[in-house]
Amino acid sequence: CTAARRSGSTTTLIGLRQSCSSRLLSDMPSSYMPFIPLDFLKSGAWIGVTIAIVANACIGVSFVIKTAALKEMDGNARELSCLSSPLWWLGTGLMAFGEIGNFIAYMFASPVVVTPLGVMAVLVNAVGAHHFLGERLTREEISACFDCAIGALLIVLSAPEDRNPETVDHMLALMAEPIFVVFATLVLLLTLVLLLV
Repeated sequence: CTAARRSGSTTTLIGLRQSCSSRLLSDMPSSYMPFIPLDFLKSGAWIGVTIAIVANACIGVSFVIKTAALKEMDGNARELSCLSSPLWWLGTGLMAFGEIGNFIAYMFASPVVVTPLGVMAVLVNAVGAHHFLGERLTREEISACFDCAIGALLIVLSAPEDRNPETVDHMLALMAEPIFVVFATLVLLLTLVLLLV
């Protein structure tokens, strides 16, 4: 690499720089995986991302439609009058379609990528309620929507490559890690508190 500094030829300089870079990469351990934004999309995960975005958008629209149907019924939903409302059934059908789409998205992309895209339902619901239901969005709510969108975007962009357990022993080893043990313990304790309190 020091020879590159002594050479006055541009071609030689470029060639030596490339050889130095390849030598540095070859000296890295095999376990080192450099972070490349959106690298997970090369494995076909973009299909799952697309399905998740469309599915969660349908869920957001379904909330708006069902709320509009309940407003048309003037609060008589307690008498099951909603079952005779085509608008209410349309919203229910869209919600079912969106949830099925979320399950399908997990077949193509990692849960780390699919789950944050659920924010699409919140954004669509907020915008739809503002334009079609006459609900007013405050500055705090608009700021919260932007925060959710930015957070989901950052998670998706920094999603690591999905590494699924290959054997049962590998799965048991992952479950025995301290981080998972602490997480599972906290979840169980919180569940017991919610059930008993």
